[in-house]
Amino acid sequence: MKPELIQAVILLERQCDLSSRSAESYLNLLQNPDSVLLVALDGAEQVVGVFSGWFVAEEFEVDNIAVSPTFRHQGIASRLLSDALEAVQKKGAYRAILEVRSNNQPACMLYEKFGFIVAGRRKNYYQNPPDDALIMALEFQPKISFGTEKLS
Repeated sequence: MKPELIQAVILLERQCDLSSRSAESYLNLLQNPDSVLLVALDGAEQVVGVFSGWFVAEEFEVDNIAVSPTFRHQGIASRLLSDALEAVQKKGAYRAILEVRSNNQPACMLYEKFGFIVAGRRKNYYQNPPDDALIMALEFQPKISFGTEKLS
């Protein structure tokens, strides 16, 4: 994500009925090395997908994934999530967590495809319309490295 794309990101999140943050908040996140902000662009360089999340200690919290309704079912959300998870593993995250509406079956299926499991539920967490939040988590496999020392 770049500063000049922030207004388009905010519009896309609103179009997808997601809570968005202010342009100033996005500018702050862009300067924060603990945040991961990704966009997907179409051939005309228009924002058609967005991903946001950040580190809290060694845990990565997924905030939002949004894809324009006219560009859904093309693998954009999967690519954004895959790229983000790969990046945060390289930065040392041991787990990724998120909250999702329990009735959002497409999102739940996406997260399950990547190995997220339901770790908890927040009753009546969302409003308009009312819904529970599922807390989903993905534990990353630890990287095993072998030393190069010779045994004697």
